[in-house]
Amino acid sequence: MRLRPRFLAFMKTYSKKYPKRILQISRLLIPGLCFLAFSCSDPSVVGSNLLSDENIDVNFTDTVALTSKTIPGDSVATYRSSISFNGRTYLLGTLDDTYFGQSESILYLGLSNISAIPQFAEDQIDSVVLALAYDTLGAYGNRSGQHMITVHQMNTRLNSALAEGEVDTLFSNQYFEFDPAPIGSESVTPDYLDSVTIFSPFEDTLVRLQPQMRIRMDLDFWETILLDTLKTESDSAFQESVKGLALVSVPLESSMIGFNLSSASGTTHSVLVYYTDEDSVKTTFTFDAGGSIRHNYFKHSYGGAFLEPYLEGTNNLQDLNFVQSMAGVNTVFNLSGLDAFKGELINFAQLEITLAAELTDFARSPAIDNLLASYFDSDGDQTLIEDASFAFTDLESLEFLFGGDLMSENSSSGGVLFKYKMNITNHVINIMNGEIDNKELIISSLLKQERSSRSILFGPAHEIYPAKLKLIITNP
Repeated sequence: MRLRPRFLAFMKTYSKKYPKRILQISRLLIPGLCFLAFSCSDPSVVGSNLLSDENIDVNFTDTVALTSKTIPGDSVATYRSSISFNGRTYLLGTLDDTYFGQSESILYLGLSNISAIPQFAEDQIDSVVLALAYDTLGAYGNRSGQHMITVHQMNTRLNSALAEGEVDTLFSNQYFEFDPAPIGSESVTPDYLDSVTIFSPFEDTLVRLQPQMRIRMDLDFWETILLDTLKTESDSAFQESVKGLALVSVPLESSMIGFNLSSASGTTHSVLVYYTDEDSVKTTFTFDAGGSIRHNYFKHSYGGAFLEPYLEGTNNLQDLNFVQSMAGVNTVFNLSGLDAFKGELINFAQLEITLAAELTDFARSPAIDNLLASYFDSDGDQTLIEDASFAFTDLESLEFLFGGDLMSENSSSGGVLFKYKMNITNHVINIMNGEIDNKELIISSLLKQERSSRSILFGPAHEIYPAKLKLIITNP
């Protein structure tokens, strides 16, 4: 078998960065190559030309007993006080979904000054605009749906909430009160492709900017703040006066907007103050909006939705399973069927799940791009399985070593099937060796807190395309 140059280059780079993991990688890849080399239905003998007269009895099975359930999602982390945190995509809107019910997202933005705040007392404030760059990764439902968006002042600061709780993380179930009277509102129809043209007082001409939402805010509110020198004399004084912004959207139909709030340079998330100074020069001052601290509150309601009878504790149906981003539902597979293979040597284990394509609107509500696998460890913490965690250096290596990305393949009937295939070899071996007691495997969306996608999956009880755990086994 000839290895592709891309693979060789990847292994060379990876071996320099992670020399101790090469053994783990070989533990993953060698069985996988064997899996490609022989039939999926007949026992095979491999390596006879390598090990003298010794024959290795290697068998394949996909009959491991599986059970599954769909469980409500827990809250997800939306912000961390860490220099390594760079959450990018944040969501705003409401989805009304026949299958998944209603999902709502509120966006909170902390404000901070990038440079010293001017003394506006002698200036004329012309306008104040909130500008946020769009992010196609968060767009869902009707991408060009109309939203009525209101901007409100928060009652408490986001960073105060972190300090008071002596924690460094905000979670999606944390709702923060805000003044019901808006300080800005706009009917917005997002355009993720076309740039925005505005007048720049610096250049005294029209300039084109990245696709973004722009909302003009209430001038009286901002004049009360900006013309008071006591409220602008320091960053802390300003943040006590303007504690933060809460954005609420009421879309005319099911629609979610994505915004890029990455702290990386070049990304627009600003409150822009356009003013004329005492020398009659028109200029602009910029406050950072959300780059330093931001948060999403997610709310899910499943009453009357198609998935409701499938939720854990109801009818225990296993022909379909459901996975949802934001703080939505997850699927759990029980791997207790591995008990039937005690004493066997597991060389390779792959979980294969087929997407219910006929229940998927690929144009308006596409399926989740990548799934992850995790479990609750002995300390009660949800942890990525070993096969995914050490491969999580970037998306390319994760897909290469673990899988989990949505793939298409031709079916025996001539159609096309969409499947998720996940390498869980090390996790299964750890269960077989007794290193992991919990045999429940949680399937969730990659970047769950930054997406609004969802997938309907065929479960273990589906008559035609059941979810399967495939094993390559060496008999001792």
